Amino acid sequence: YQLIPIAIILVVLALRFRRLTRERPLRVERLWIVPALYLAITGFTFWNIPPAPMTWAAAAAALLAGAALGWQRGRMMQITVNPETHEISQRGSLAAMAFILALVLIRSLARNAETLGIPGVHFDVMAMTDVL
Repeated sequence: YQLIPIAIILVVLALRFRRLTRERPLRVERLWIVPALYLAITGFTFWNIPPAPMTWAAAAAALLAGAALGWQRGRMMQITVNPETHEISQRGSLAAMAFILALVLIRSLARNAETLGIPGVHFDVMAMTDVL
């Protein structure tokens, strides 16, 4: 059963890799939608089950780390402006794909550290879920 998520991730990455070199339009007016959805889900979750103070601190640190990693990934994308139409387009890069793959692997290892039986490593599952 542990191979199913790995297979799904590999299929998604293979599909993303196929579209990597194609230019796609970048809709600047829609860039706020995904962060707003994450903010709404996080706010609703934290409102229903407020985390402990240390979890708030860890969540704030994770927010800053996520923003920095997202900024770095954005720097790896190639963004161009058409001089005639002034439309903005984006093209992915192999480095950005490798970056996302590394983050997925690190996150998977962190989530499974307790189940792998790493000595001295213990996670509060609820706190880790809140932070992620």
